[in-house]
Amino acid sequence: MVANRLRQGQEALRRGAQLEARRHFLAALALDPGNKVAFETLRDRVKEIHFVAHTVAGGETLASIADRAAGADAAGADAAGAEAGGAGAAGADATGAAGRGAGATGAAGPGG
Repeated sequence: MVANRLRQGQEALRRGAQLEARRHFLAALALDPGNKVAFETLRDRVKEIHFVAHTVAGGETLASIADRAAGADAAGADAAGAEAGGAGAAGADATGAAGRGAGATGAAGPGG
């Protein structure tokens, strides 16, 4: 059973199905908490998946939701940049928006 989950997880990784791979490796660990392969693969090869639940309101578009989310990331990055001596806010839009995959990579940051 554990070997089957490990195999399915590896196949999912080859296809780029990160969420599916994560489920299989976590299932392997649930069956065998000391499984080194499942643990190390989760740690080293399975990417962390970030998502936010949002209920779409009337009149919202995908672009408006992405713009709002990118603005929130940029505001947080500005605060982090200020704490670090003002550096870092310029690159935050690219890294914060790029993880979304919902068209937010072209969203403008503050003042844009």
